[in-house]
Amino acid sequence: MQPIQAVQLLPLSISARARLIEEYASLIDVPAEINSDLHRAYKVATVLTPSLPDFIQHQIQVDISQGSVLERDRQSTAIANECEQFADRFIGSMPAFVRSPAEMESSPRNLYEMCGAAVFVESNQSPEN
Repeated sequence: MQPIQAVQLLPLSISARARLIEEYASLIDVPAEINSDLHRAYKVATVLTPSLPDFIQHQIQVDISQGSVLERDRQSTAIANECEQFADRFIGSMPAFVRSPAEMESSPRNLYEMCGAAVFVESNQSPEN
């Protein structure tokens, strides 16, 4: 089978691209010395590597034709928009991380919750909690 080409991928939807890449990847033989955890990555990389330069060049041309995000004024706007969207998502997710006093009392996870010291609970939370 011939290597996959960017022109094959460009007109497809993301899901159709994924299916085509998986189809090609299923035909790749993985060398024995490659760790089994990396077999899928090896196959996908082998399929995509030949097409990436043309695919990236096409994306650059599309960006330029639509008013490149790499232009300084557009770049600043794009970064500001991304930051605003992130902040909105982050702030929206905050209530899920805060336990109510009733939750703390019924199933305390630490000494502060056992004592009802909610201010200390929140100030001592690690980012992954």
